[in-house]
Amino acid sequence: MSQTVQRAIQVLGLIGEKPSSIEQVASFMGTHRSTALRTLQVLEAEQMVVRDSHNVFRLGSRVISLANAALENIDLPLHCTGVAKAIVAFLPLEDQQRIASGIDFVAHTDNTLANTDDYLADLRATVERGYAIDHLEHEPWVNCIAAPVFEASGQVTGSVSITTTTLSCDYETLLTMVPQLFEASFGISREFGWTGNGPGSDQG
Repeated sequence: MSQTVQRAIQVLGLIGEKPSSIEQVASFMGTHRSTALRTLQVLEAEQMVVRDSHNVFRLGSRVISLANAALENIDLPLHCTGVAKAIVAFLPLEDQQRIASGIDFVAHTDNTLANTDDYLADLRATVERGYAIDHLEHEPWVNCIAAPVFEASGQVTGSVSITTTTLSCDYETLLTMVPQLFEASFGISREFGWTGNGPGSDQG
């Protein structure tokens, strides 16, 4: 892998963890500001990052599109992962019911949802909160919160999440990160042309 490509990937990792200024990226890369700016401009041109009015860079819509494409090739449990529930919850009710009827409800942990009624109730709670929760449902040491990403039409097109292990962050602390989760999901949705004010505000 060339050094240029490697640096770009590392910068995406940095910005994925925390939105960063040009100076912060330069410090991370150990390079001059102009070198960091050139790397950011390439990523920006490909919509991998976007900058706000304060010249702070965040992940762009292209990253989410790639992530969603990757997820389509993964056998993702729909009933016990936050990223899946955050998407399904904001689909039309008939789609939710169709999806629920096809789930096998394999119990991965003691917290895994066990039947259609519990699953649909969890989806309703997700819409009311605006984000989905995986509280030790898929893995007994992993917690996750996830929020939907919407496109211009108001249709859900993906989700973003914050995932932690029980060793690195307890569940209560994870829930304090919901504002940052919404900041990310709203920002990405607006990159797609969404003009709503909150999760599901454009959902019919």
